[in-house]
Amino acid sequence: MIQAMPTDGGNARYYFIEYGGAPIEVAMEYVTGSNIGESSSAFASANGEKLFKYDNNGDGNPVFTFRGSEYGTYTGSGNALALDGFGGLTLGQTTGKYTISGGLVTATIGSETRIFVINKEAKTYTEMTADTWDGQPQYTKEDAVGAYAAENQASESSMSIDFDKNFAGNDAPGTASVRFKVKRHDGFGNGWSDLIASSGSYIYNAASKTIVITNVYMGTSATASGRRNIVLKVSDDLLSMWIDDTDEDRVYGTGRDGSYLLTGTTNTLTAPAPAIELAAKYTGKPNMSAFGNPSPTDATLTFDPATMKAHLTVNAMGATLVDQEVTYTLEGNEVTLVDLTHYPNEMDPYTTAKVNLVFTIDDDGNLSSAQTIGGAAMGMQFPVDFSSDTMKPVQ
Repeated sequence: MIQAMPTDGGNARYYFIEYGGAPIEVAMEYVTGSNIGESSSAFASANGEKLFKYDNNGDGNPVFTFRGSEYGTYTGSGNALALDGFGGLTLGQTTGKYTISGGLVTATIGSETRIFVINKEAKTYTEMTADTWDGQPQYTKEDAVGAYAAENQASESSMSIDFDKNFAGNDAPGTASVRFKVKRHDGFGNGWSDLIASSGSYIYNAASKTIVITNVYMGTSATASGRRNIVLKVSDDLLSMWIDDTDEDRVYGTGRDGSYLLTGTTNTLTAPAPAIELAAKYTGKPNMSAFGNPSPTDATLTFDPATMKAHLTVNAMGATLVDQEVTYTLEGNEVTLVDLTHYPNEMDPYTTAKVNLVFTIDDDGNLSSAQTIGGAAMGMQFPVDFSSDTMKPVQ
């Protein structure tokens, strides 16, 4: 950057020279100061367009911040959205500030935060609507990949995000608290260093499976810190999430020492599946095969969570085909009757075997199974097809 002062005392002229390029004359719009060789801040423009921001804090190492690729005016369902490429915007006649990450523009207009999804090629925008968060209250990762300061990268750090809680752990709808720590091996801090320990308001958009936590105090680079947004992508089942890695491959801490954690699916935070409560009693009419023809039965299945015992009975034609109490397990949305005795061989009411009968808890609360087990009565074997009907909870 060259500042040329005319010998006749006229106005200064400014030239920007890229390495190996020709000088470009620019106009300087000073925000502070009036001389690029002294403490100052200014925007450089050519042909009426801002090209970069020039900041000199007086240490002889000026910083050039070039206009972001998001620069331009975008059309959408509302007023035109103009982004200046330096964090300033206008929406119609209203001005504000913005940050951008992964194609998401987080705009602060007065006291209001709004988020826009922009298409840089088509120059269009869609405002991101806020939906009710119906995921889990906490997501964690205990073997996160990152590094403290200049130490080697390793998978031994921790990440935790709590939704609808403030940093003290009290209920705070619309607030997310972020606790990221990196493992350190220098003998200090009890082996840990806080990378991010902050909270902010969050916005969830169900259509894009995106969460934006706003105004989080964290690293803005390896050696600087401030308030910025964290953009999270969420899995379809809402049981896992990760920091969007479209624009950055790591997030830095507030210590300004280069400590970081990787973004993207490498550091996926997870939550346990919500506990599913079984009803005490289910009934259904699965078909049995009687003389080659399907015939409905009356089946009853009860659960005792205190003893983890299940009792299955199947009746047909005035006879009991199955009447057993066995242990059951419940994992996620699957309930398994363990070591149920049945008659596996057609036309053989004497030979028995053990089988695990597995039911899936459907979204409507019914139990469904793809299995057939053999019952016996009246000196005959009768296959009972549980795929032919669901077991329904008795209210």
